[in-house]
Amino acid sequence: MSTSPIPAEGHVLAAVDGSPATGAVVALAAWAARRLGTRLELLHLPDDGGPAPLDASGSIGLGAQDALLQELVELDARRAQLAQARGRQLLEAAASSADNSGVEIITRQRHGRLRDALAEAEPDTRLFVIGLRGTRGGGSGQDIGGQVEPVLRTVLRPVLLAQALPPERPITRVLIALDGSDTSRRAVERVAASPLLRGLECHLLLAGGDAAQQRGFEEMAGTLASAGFAPQLHRAGLPADDAIVAHVDSLGIDLLVMGAYGHSRLREWFLGSTTGQVLRRSPVPLLVLR
Repeated sequence: MSTSPIPAEGHVLAAVDGSPATGAVVALAAWAARRLGTRLELLHLPDDGGPAPLDASGSIGLGAQDALLQELVELDARRAQLAQARGRQLLEAAASSADNSGVEIITRQRHGRLRDALAEAEPDTRLFVIGLRGTRGGGSGQDIGGQVEPVLRTVLRPVLLAQALPPERPITRVLIALDGSDTSRRAVERVAASPLLRGLECHLLLAGGDAAQQRGFEEMAGTLASAGFAPQLHRAGLPADDAIVAHVDSLGIDLLVMGAYGHSRLREWFLGSTTGQVLRRSPVPLLVLR
């Protein structure tokens, strides 16, 4: 069995940005931290996606008065201070909302892009949690936040994507969407190696696939059974995104698990139409494994 990307050491890291999904991000991250028996770090980047710092060297042209230049520099500094203060308030509110979760909570601010911050934190992290829609996606609609794809391309740890609102009920039913490939097999091995989903009602869905993939599908079910899961198997035809979303609805699924970013003929299945459509259409949180 391959090494799990949800390592035995490390914590859950949740990125909070003040978007409509912030409450859902914190709730899911606290749930995951309890399941993994680890602490929760809440991270905020006050300047990620905001206006770039002022470049005073040439911004107002020749002959500009020194007083105006100084005023612009001070205005930019004040803007940064306000952003940091807002970030501290946001982190305090997020930590307060998770106080009754029973997990240790730490908060941190840092500058830069989210994908760079998560990549730097990855060696000490078991699971990342971010919002699916982002600050510009609003509380509804199907637009994927601009941070999602860069993060999924950058980090190797699992990423839990929160919808706009916290789950209405406890997470008890999980659907793992597969295509019978080696990438799917690795994802199943990683689920089996982690306590995150153990003990939950588990469903496996194979969308499409030939006889060889069906055999692999059954082997993957055996891997989960050996780890203490009791997987229920489902098969569906293509298109895969329709099949996945339909099974989420019909089975009352609370959390969807998918692989991401395969190679060769699987590249489109994971990186292109299927993954993108499921991210847009799924009504439940998604755990994405690489």
